[in-house]
Amino acid sequence: MEYQGDPAEEISKFKGKLKQQWAKLTFNEQSALVTLNSVWDGNFSPIPPGTHSILAPDYSHKLISTEGYVKETPGMIGNDVWFPIGINDSIQNSSRYIHVGHLSDGCVTVYELEKWTAIYNYLISHRVPGTAGKKVGQLVVKDLRKK
Repeated sequence: MEYQGDPAEEISKFKGKLKQQWAKLTFNEQSALVTLNSVWDGNFSPIPPGTHSILAPDYSHKLISTEGYVKETPGMIGNDVWFPIGINDSIQNSSRYIHVGHLSDGCVTVYELEKWTAIYNYLISHRVPGTAGKKVGQLVVKDLRKK
């Protein structure tokens, strides 16, 4: 995943005007636009550059409404499945996730709704050998923006 420019405002048809930190997520020879942060009150920040673990889903997140995304995107599956991220390649859930949506509290939020099912299918079908099924891959985050 690679950061894409400085945070910029975007109008989400579901969440209104939000300042987003954009990134491009590349997986299985495909890519998707993701947002890394939408809340700039000091409580959240974009995921830092480095290598992080992608963990197996922990539980259904169906209580967080993604119904609008499903209605907007025919054929979407797994919208309540979130993949925890272990910061610095840890196998501990950092409370950051890869999930579908238009709002990010420091997660990797798949903004391109039509790409979610491909990402979900890719991640759900992988397990890293030797991790007892707890890890499904690695997330390599790059920030090549000029400072």
